[in-house]
Amino acid sequence: MAEYGGRAAASGSLFPMALILAAGILFQLHEKIRKRGLLLFILLVCCLGGWFRMTEEMKEGPLEAMLASGAIETENRSRAEAEGRISQALLKDGNYTIILEPATVRAGGKQYEEKRLMISAKESRNGAVPEEGMYLYAKGKAELFQEARNPGEFDYRLYYRSQKLRCRLRADKMEIISGERPAFQSQLIMFRRFVKEALAFLYQEEDRGIFQAVLLGDKSSMDSDIRELYQDGGIAHVLAVSGLHVSLIGMSLYGFLRKRGVGYGWAGTAAAILLFFYGALAGFGASVFRAVFMVFCSFLASYLGRTYDLLSAMALSLILLASDSPYLLFTSGLQLSYGAVGAVGLAGNMKIHGSPLFTAMSASIAIQIVTLPVILYHFFEFPLYGLFLNLVVIPLMAYAAGSGIISVGLYGIWKAAEVPGVLLFAEGSKVVGMGGRLGTVMDKTAGILEGICHGAAGPGHYILTFYRELCRFSLKLPFSTVAAGRPSLACIAFYYGVLAVLYFHLTSKNSGALSRKEGNEFNGKQVCLFACALLLLMVKPRVSGMEVWFLDVGQGDGIFFRTGTAAVLTDCGSSQYKSVGKNRLVPFLKSKGIRRLDYIFISHADSDHINGIVWMLENETDLEVGTIIMPGPGRGEEEYREIEELGRRRKTIVCYMNAGEKLERGELKITAVYPDASASPKDRNGHSLVLSVRYRDFTMLLTGDVGQTGEEIMLDEKYSPGRELPGGNLSVLKAAHHGSATSTGEEFLKQLNPAVTVLSYGKGNSYGHPAKEVLKRLTDAGTMIWSTENSGAIHLTTDGRKMKAEGFLLDRNKGSGL
Repeated sequence: MAEYGGRAAASGSLFPMALILAAGILFQLHEKIRKRGLLLFILLVCCLGGWFRMTEEMKEGPLEAMLASGAIETENRSRAEAEGRISQALLKDGNYTIILEPATVRAGGKQYEEKRLMISAKESRNGAVPEEGMYLYAKGKAELFQEARNPGEFDYRLYYRSQKLRCRLRADKMEIISGERPAFQSQLIMFRRFVKEALAFLYQEEDRGIFQAVLLGDKSSMDSDIRELYQDGGIAHVLAVSGLHVSLIGMSLYGFLRKRGVGYGWAGTAAAILLFFYGALAGFGASVFRAVFMVFCSFLASYLGRTYDLLSAMALSLILLASDSPYLLFTSGLQLSYGAVGAVGLAGNMKIHGSPLFTAMSASIAIQIVTLPVILYHFFEFPLYGLFLNLVVIPLMAYAAGSGIISVGLYGIWKAAEVPGVLLFAEGSKVVGMGGRLGTVMDKTAGILEGICHGAAGPGHYILTFYRELCRFSLKLPFSTVAAGRPSLACIAFYYGVLAVLYFHLTSKNSGALSRKEGNEFNGKQVCLFACALLLLMVKPRVSGMEVWFLDVGQGDGIFFRTGTAAVLTDCGSSQYKSVGKNRLVPFLKSKGIRRLDYIFISHADSDHINGIVWMLENETDLEVGTIIMPGPGRGEEEYREIEELGRRRKTIVCYMNAGEKLERGELKITAVYPDASASPKDRNGHSLVLSVRYRDFTMLLTGDVGQTGEEIMLDEKYSPGRELPGGNLSVLKAAHHGSATSTGEEFLKQLNPAVTVLSYGKGNSYGHPAKEVLKRLTDAGTMIWSTENSGAIHLTTDGRKMKAEGFLLDRNKGSGL
């Protein structure tokens, strides 16, 4: 669960730790084995092997290193060519995502060999349709995946590393070199098309995307609102190919053959072949591989006459996956998948007795307890009623998946049934080569089969409809979501440590028997210990002092600060990233456990300062907003009226602020130093609301996009004493207008004398920010310069006297003490 970037070394250290934990559990589960020396030796070998494998995986590839250094762009040779065989091709919203495996890339005058390469391209109406197995040539711009630059932001670079992808090519030209495909791959493509065709015919659009995800592992057609609804309700795990579906397919054939007298070996082999085909059809993702591999192990155990151990099979599949792609260990999908299966296995070892309802609840509770830290770390919120929803959802999912599989199979019988040498049903249910009475009979039979197909699809549709209504109902209940934020790794380690102690204590006596009436029970000390671990994980400590975050929003501004008495957002928008509210601002707030903003200040209504706030006000209804404050001279303008309307819809106070007006919350004091109510600047930048923020001896000036004209007005001796600048020893200055040459003048800097100056701008912006002359002025002024382009989000903490600055992309242990 480590973050990618400057803390890569910490990520690497977690890999052997994970192996040690897994092997340690196995060691405890095999107490009957006397040769513990051999087990310890194997454990040591696994740890060393994991360490070296992770170290190797962390090394940059040649092309990745060139792109990271900027050498290709510097040489003006960022154009690249790539060719290779397509292993995956997805089309969504007119955009192709294609994986070449392997790929040859030519860029910057050099040739590179990549194990896997992503191609992103627009759909071409005239060009050939790229499909798996074809050989593709593409030309475009090579680039690295976007890394997380703010707390809570999704790390695409880390995720794609787990998929063994280091970079991608944004192609503006694609050409199919060879359309020949291996026979097996052709069969997979044809069968996948058939299943999608069947689902499109049998199910409504909102159901179709779910069944494609559940049966084929393809989430490209899933409605984003449905996905968010399932996630908020705590049942998003059903939107993936799971062991339930794999077992349903494999065990059905295996059981059928065994009942017909087929031996363990041949029955297992036949079922394994079917599962391998299904796994390839579903893309063999981590959860699919785990499920298929574990079923394989159960077949092998039956053939050898040995007992199948779920945890051992799970651990072996994890080792195989991690050895192939170690970064998978840090993805939410793998952690949730293995956490849930591990919880079921551990609960099974506790030999819980009681009614079926009690047993089912125990398994569900175990899953929730084990996966809670994973959910909080990756999604920052916990669906409180998810435990109870899953008691209903999980059992019904077997019937929903069965409905989908059976209906697709019946659709195939209806559409593709044959008699020797003659096609029985064709398009329109007409009989080819037959006529008369037989043709009429077949038409009626086709009609009956069509009705049976829809009948088989009915249970799946109604179960999914029930899921949606169940989630919507649960979200209307009070306290449906616990917004705890992202817990620290230390809290997570303590939580799992407590669980391990309790587990070994409960399974060490009375042969591990555990029930409501007899066996081991939680005593007072154990309950207190678990409660402490849970509180440490779920409850955020109150802020001590003051913290400030300058978010990296690309070309724009986004500033958040809070004390123990108030949480304040000042601007958030970007002209570089369209979804800055959805992908950066809201994840940041959720990761910090913030569900209420006491104040939102808007310096001015340019899109690169407000579009993130507008998106948040329109979409995040669970986030409370106390007051929205805007610059006085902007009153009456259309953009400000729109924000007023958004505030009214949320029953939020909306007001305007002018120079000299103040706001105080405890030791936090915010004063507007510009503009006057009578100001009438020519452009919106000129009436930017400039705020002086004070916490004890700490002072900060937030300037929006004010220009040198506004700075001169603030420096004027005739300016009212109530609006004076915090001159002399300013702690932090947010450089105006992203470092534009028309702001942050020499006299202004001389008056303020800031210890730290923050520049917020996007890499490669078309405005040339920051201007060279501004950088020279700042250097001459002796201020320490921090930029979001170089450091990512910038974090300042202060007790009101001392201050510490850290960059999100930099090693946090090397933060500057000022």
